[in-house]
Amino acid sequence: MCMGNILRIPVYIATIGALLAIAACGADSGDSDDAISTADDDTTDDETTDDDIAADDDTADDDTSDDDSGDDDSRIPWDAPIDRHKCFAIGNEGCITQITPGKTGWTGIDSAFAPDGTAYLAAAEGWEVALFSLAPGADEWRSTIVDHTGIDPRLEIGEDGTIHLLYGDIYNHLLVYAHFDGEEWEREIIDWTGRPAFTYHLPESGLDPYLRQHADLALAPDGTPHISYLHHVRPDVWHVEPVGPEWRKTLVQPYTRDHGLTFYFGGEPSLRVDPEGNPHLVHLAATSFPGATPLLIPGFMYSNIVDPLKPNEALLTDAGGYRPSLQIDSRGKVYIFSNFYTETAATRPQLLTLSRKKWSVEYFAGERRSFYDLNSAIDENDKFHVVVSDPKNSGRLGYGTNQGGDWVFESEVGTATDPALTSIARSEDGALLLAGYHEWDSLLEVVMREGKGPWTPTVLSNGDFSPVAVFPQNGDAGAVVYSGGDYRYLSLAADGLAEYGLPENFAPVTRDDCSVFLDADQRLELLLRTAENGLEIHRRTQDGWVAESLLDGPVTGACGVADSSGHTHIAARIGESESAALWYLTDASGAWNKQLVTSGDVAAPVRVARDDDGGIYLGWRNSEGTWLSRLSGEQWTHENILPSSYGEVATLALQVQDPGHTSVLYYDKSPGALLLALPAQSGWDVQTIRANDMITHVDPSAVALPNGGFLINYGSPDLRITTLVLGGDGRTVQECRLDGFSEYSSAQSFVAGDDVLIAYDTGGAVQLYRSTLDKICTAERPPLDAP
Repeated sequence: MCMGNILRIPVYIATIGALLAIAACGADSGDSDDAISTADDDTTDDETTDDDIAADDDTADDDTSDDDSGDDDSRIPWDAPIDRHKCFAIGNEGCITQITPGKTGWTGIDSAFAPDGTAYLAAAEGWEVALFSLAPGADEWRSTIVDHTGIDPRLEIGEDGTIHLLYGDIYNHLLVYAHFDGEEWEREIIDWTGRPAFTYHLPESGLDPYLRQHADLALAPDGTPHISYLHHVRPDVWHVEPVGPEWRKTLVQPYTRDHGLTFYFGGEPSLRVDPEGNPHLVHLAATSFPGATPLLIPGFMYSNIVDPLKPNEALLTDAGGYRPSLQIDSRGKVYIFSNFYTETAATRPQLLTLSRKKWSVEYFAGERRSFYDLNSAIDENDKFHVVVSDPKNSGRLGYGTNQGGDWVFESEVGTATDPALTSIARSEDGALLLAGYHEWDSLLEVVMREGKGPWTPTVLSNGDFSPVAVFPQNGDAGAVVYSGGDYRYLSLAADGLAEYGLPENFAPVTRDDCSVFLDADQRLELLLRTAENGLEIHRRTQDGWVAESLLDGPVTGACGVADSSGHTHIAARIGESESAALWYLTDASGAWNKQLVTSGDVAAPVRVARDDDGGIYLGWRNSEGTWLSRLSGEQWTHENILPSSYGEVATLALQVQDPGHTSVLYYDKSPGALLLALPAQSGWDVQTIRANDMITHVDPSAVALPNGGFLINYGSPDLRITTLVLGGDGRTVQECRLDGFSEYSSAQSFVAGDDVLIAYDTGGAVQLYRSTLDKICTAERPPLDAP
């Protein structure tokens, strides 16, 4: 089948090396087959170079970097046609490249069994859709990347083994259908749906909102795909199915207004097809005042699309909830399983059954309790199997069934706690696959059971990454990233992604200091705190890392810059509380010169900058406010720029061109504001650039620009990235927002001339945004017509 706008991508999988270490998944040792084929398909082993196609696996260790103990990389392979060092376009003429993996499953999971018994799991990381597979009798899960811009996947497998996927393109706001016929993936754009409008926040779990595409996929008995989705711009619910070479779209529930209320019908649809080939759909009904956030009301919309042009609709006014799970048994009877809000406002998981146009109710688990998330499956005997996240048992995966006539519930079948998402699949021979993404553990866990045997849990993916520094490297970009105590040095260049070792026990002084920087030859320099509470500098050379000891004592802040002559300048805070001291160090004379700038009351962070004439400036703060210290000859002069009456001020960036063109950017945490201090005729002029109600709890990051201004990044309340390009006069402000980023937590920037690199931590992974200053905030996304 090949309909509409199709992007053909052959199965082509490249091993990336040490970056993508993921527990208990990836290719088997000595074999890097694609995830679809479970057998070694070698015809000619090359034994010397990394695999470049699925049918050219080698059996020898072909690593080019020391990233494992001798076997082929046990990593997630990637679809090579979408080259990792190239860009995803995102509307403002910049580009995005993912430079670390993240929390697989964080933005959606779904599971299914193939007719041959192979278990499949689709999981998204907020920007990529990964497909995991476990063949019958195999010990390890295999995996491949299906798309680099996907969220919220839905997975179905036909009787002929064809794999069907539905997911959202997070950057372009598209709904994408993909299927794999054993040789290649075919992708088709179903619709431009706009930015997802609904997010769910589960207050009892403390979970953050999840980005949702609000669409579902189901297969008819003949294998025909059916799709239902909510359009996020004009909140209509649509049904789509292929008719000949085209897709036929049916409006199931239109956008309506009634008595001044705006009704949004949609939310989290669930779609199934009955034995006669008729699609059935259930979705939440929600309402809001115009411009307000949609609010749930007690009600599901149920649609029986017998006539594609006249869907039969019913509003279930006595039951509402979230994440409804629709099933249809072998006789065509309809079931809806969900957490339901009853008329008494109590929440209770229920199973609704439609028989002879009447709904009957059956309670699950025998008590009034709610679950964070749930999903269901139905077997050939029309018995239900459900997976839930049970808050009464530390949020662990729970499993229930009415297979014996009564509901039986097992409350702890998984090992990790607090799953945010769940999925369930059942094979023809009775094997069960449960899956949960665990928010606090940052991992994706699957639990398998064959017959009545024990549950077998497996962690498929984990990881929580954030950027420490980003910089030009090898003609492209490099980064130091952090993950759970582990720091990595990555180089992203035209020949691919490479990882280099860092000094043993490396850790930057503090995560918010500029203790990672480049020298004049673009070689990496690291300032780090030793186990003996001393400050060291490590410089990368062709022969490895060269270390020098600089200061003794507990290091609580450090910042370094290198000038055009190759000399390094460092500001360091030694000690804590009232005993702290601020030091300035430089190797400009050929040996390290160390000067005590001030002591007794110095707080972190500290900053260092140079002007065009070689003058040295230090930014720091104490109990009296924020200070700027300048080296004049052999003497330091100190100026209180911002008194302590402004609140808890953190120095973000210094911009120094000459003494008359000096500016300091601050983030005032209490009461909260982004401030810019500029020299005035008498003292300093302090301007508020952004108020705290426009900034999330995440502290902004900023770097100086050649024109005397700053590039500033911060998370906005709607979880998008806001980038400000601030002119040197403090009044020229360009603002843009980078779509496609949910759950921003940190950013690091590097500006060289007109080129801009910004590394964002987005949901546990690091992505690199590249643009130029003249385009970063000016270009707009081309207009797209809504249906």
